[in-house]
Amino acid sequence: MANMTTEAIRIAVPNKGSLAEPAIEMLIEAGYRQRRDSRELVLSDPDNDAEFFYLRPRDIAVYVGLGQLDLGITGEDLLLDSGADAEGILTLGFGAFHISLRRLAGSGQRGR
Repeated sequence: MANMTTEAIRIAVPNKGSLAEPAIEMLIEAGYRQRRDSRELVLSDPDNDAEFFYLRPRDIAVYVGLGQLDLGITGEDLLLDSGADAEGILTLGFGAFHISLRRLAGSGQRGR
C-alpha cells in the first residue's frame, strides 16, 4: 500500500505518436496503472504514489523543465528543440532518440 504522507510523483507520458504505445507498455510492465480511454488526460495511481499526465510529446520537456511535472518520457530531439531546463537521464529501449527526462536540480520549484 502506498505511503499517503508522500506526494505522488508526477509523470508525463506521450499521448500519441510513436512513443505512446511503447511508453505505456513499459509502465504497465513495471506495475503502474495506465489509462483505459485515450481521451483520459490524467490518471492517478495511488498504489504507486504516481500521477500520470498524457501530453503531446513536444510539450513534455517544457512542463518538466518548468517544474510542473517531475519527469517525463519524450524524444531527445524534442528535448533539445524545446530549450527546456531539463536533462535526459535514461535512454529507453524503444525507437530512436527516446529518453526519460527530469528538471535540472535547482531550476525552480515544483508547481501545483
